[in-house]
Amino acid sequence: MHVEIQNSLSAGTTLTVHCKLKDDDLGTRQVMDSWEFSFKPSLLVRTLFFCSFSWPRRFEHFDIYM
Repeated sequence: MHVEIQNSLSAGTTLTVHCKLKDDDLGTRQVMDSWEFSFKPSLLVRTLFFCSFSWPRRFEHFDIYM
């Protein structure tokens, strides 16, 4: 699976993103334009990939792959 996260906030506003699987933490990224990553879903167990997104006065958390 290929994931691309694009920052479409107002010019100059940084989007902070933290993505992880149960056993794979991609860490926190400061996204000004876009950030991409890929992963392989498990065939044996359910794969759940989730990300948190924050910007001034806002925090959101989403399951991006189930």
